[in-house]
Amino acid sequence: MDDLIADFVAECREMLEALGGEIVAWEAEPDDRARLDSIFRFVHTVKGNCGFFEFPRLEALSHAAEDALADVRAGRRVADGQLVSAVLAVIDRIGEMVAAIDAGEDFPAGDDSSLILALEPGAESISAPTTVALADGKASAAPRTIRLSVELLDRVMSGVSDMVLARNELARRLRETENDVTVDGAFERLSGIIAEMRDAITRTRMQRIENLFVALPRMVRDLSAELGKQILIDIDGGDVELDREMIEMIRDPLTHIIRNAVDHGIESPAERLKSGKREIGLLTVSARQSGNQILIEIADDGRGIDGKKMVTKALDIGLIESGEAARLSPREQLNLIFEAGFSTAQAVTSIRHFAARKALDLDGLGEIVAEALVRHGHCTTPLDLFKLTEDTLANLNLGSEESPRRFGEKNAAKVLSALAAARAKPLNRWLFAMGIRQLGESAARELSRLHHSIGEIANSPILAELLRDTRATAKKQNESLAKFAISGDVGPAVAETIIRFFGSEAGRHVLGRLEELGIDPASENYQPHAAQADLTGLPLAGKTFVLTGTLSMDRDAMKEIIERHGGKVGSSVSAKTSYVLAGEGGGSKRDKAEKLGIPILSEDELTALMTPGLL
Repeated sequence: MDDLIADFVAECREMLEALGGEIVAWEAEPDDRARLDSIFRFVHTVKGNCGFFEFPRLEALSHAAEDALADVRAGRRVADGQLVSAVLAVIDRIGEMVAAIDAGEDFPAGDDSSLILALEPGAESISAPTTVALADGKASAAPRTIRLSVELLDRVMSGVSDMVLARNELARRLRETENDVTVDGAFERLSGIIAEMRDAITRTRMQRIENLFVALPRMVRDLSAELGKQILIDIDGGDVELDREMIEMIRDPLTHIIRNAVDHGIESPAERLKSGKREIGLLTVSARQSGNQILIEIADDGRGIDGKKMVTKALDIGLIESGEAARLSPREQLNLIFEAGFSTAQAVTSIRHFAARKALDLDGLGEIVAEALVRHGHCTTPLDLFKLTEDTLANLNLGSEESPRRFGEKNAAKVLSALAAARAKPLNRWLFAMGIRQLGESAARELSRLHHSIGEIANSPILAELLRDTRATAKKQNESLAKFAISGDVGPAVAETIIRFFGSEAGRHVLGRLEELGIDPASENYQPHAAQADLTGLPLAGKTFVLTGTLSMDRDAMKEIIERHGGKVGSSVSAKTSYVLAGEGGGSKRDKAEKLGIPILSEDELTALMTPGLL
C-alpha cells in the first residue's frame, strides 16, 4: 500500500506541474477540448484514487471539480473567468493535500466548502482573469516515461565517468606496448561504446525547458490580477533542453525577472491607454540554442526603466554615495538594477526570508503583504519593517487601485506584535534573517557561539584569521584558532562572505540602522572556548536523528533540544541515520526507517535516551 501511495503522490505532482499553465491557456481558448479533457482526467484520476486510499476530504474536493468540468464538457456550462479561478484554487488545495500525504502530515486545517461553493455557477469570483497564455495552440501529449531516482542517475553517471578514466588509462598502456591489430580493433569498439554510453547518460540528465516555463502563465495571471493589470504572455522554445541542475539554478532569477516585468515594466490599463498603447500588455519569454549556449530572453512592451529614479532609490537604501551617483553614466544607472537588494523582487524575497519561521518568525508577513509593502514604497529593506505604524499597516492596500483590499487593524496588530517579539530574538536568528550569502542556520549558530554580538562579528579577529590562514588543517594547527574548536560550518568561505558584507556600504548601512532602531541581538549560546571534545560526553553525541510525523512541539524547538544534547538532525532517512523520532503519523520516512532497520523512537524514548541511567 505504501508503494502505491508513493506512486500516487509522484503521479499527482507530475500532473500538477503542468496543469496550472494548461488551465490558464484553456481560459483563453475555452473551445480547446484537448486541454479541457486533460484537466478533467486529472481530477477524475485523483477522485478515483482517493476512494481507494480512503482520503474522503480530497475525494470530495476533486469530485466537485470533476462535476463542474463535466458540465462544461457536456455543453451545459461555459468556461468563464469565475470557473477558471475556482478550478485553480481547487488545484492549489489538491497540491497542498498531496504534499501533506507525502510528508505523512495532517491535511491543512479547515474545510473546503468555500472552494466547492466557488465552483457553482454564479458564485463570487476568486480572482479576475487577466492573463492569456500563447505557448502552444494544442495541449502537448505526454511522452512515454518511467520514473527513476536522481540518486540512481547520478550513480550511473559516476560509474560511466570511472569507465572513461579506466579507458584512458588502458589507452595509455596500449600506446606503451607493441601494437596488436586485434587488440587495437577491440579497444576502438570499446571506446566507441563507452562514448555512446556517456552521451546517453548525459542526455538522461537533460530536461525540456518547458518544465521551467510551465508555471509562468499561472504566476503572471495571479500577479497581474493583484495589480489590476491585463497581460498577455507569449512563451516560445519550450523544447530546448538543459541540465536539470541548471534549470533549478535559473528558476528563482527567472521568477524575479518576470515579477519585475509585471510589477514595474507593464503599466496599468489606464496608463497604457493614455500613452497610446492598447490596454493589454505583452510579455514574451523565449529560449533558443546558439552554439554551445542556451539564450533565454524576457521582454515586455512596458514603460522601460527610469535611470534617475533608480539612482534615487540606490541612494535611499545605501547602495551608493552621492558623489558616486553624480558620476554614473546612463548605462551605469540602468546597471544598478543588478545590485543585490535593489530590485523589488529582491526586496520582497529579502523581507520574506527575514520573516520566515526559521529566521525572525514574523507571523502575518506573507508574500502578498511583503509585495504590497514594497510596491507602495513602505519598505525597501527588511529593517524598514520596524518603522511601520499601525495606521500604515491597517490601511495597506493588498489589491489594486480598481479593486482595493485593506490589510485591516487586526492583521496590523498581529504583525506589530511579531515585530516587537523579534527584537528579543537571539543573535543566530538575526544573522540567518539577514540573508547573507553562504550563511545558513548552522553557520549562524556557530558564529553566535563564537561572538557575543553583531558588532563583534563585523570586526571579528577570528574570521580575519580564518580568511588569512586557508590551510585545511588551520583550525587545529593554528594556535589562534585551535582554542575555539570551530566547527565545519564556518570556514574561509563563510569568513570571506561575512567580512565582505560588513565591509560594504550595504553592511555598514545595516549596522547603522540597527543602532538607530535600538536593536542589539545577543548570543544565547556564547561559549567561544568550548572544546569540541566536550560533545563526546553528551548523551546524544555522534547520533543523527530524522524527525517525522506530528510532534508535541515544533520541529525547530525539537532540533535545538537534540543538538543541545550533542546530536544532529538530518532531513532524510539513510543508512547513516541513527534514529527516527516519529510523532503521530510518520509517513514515508517512518516506512523507510523500518525497511532499513533504523530504530524508531517516541518522544518519551528520546527523553530517556537524553537522560543517562533511565535506559
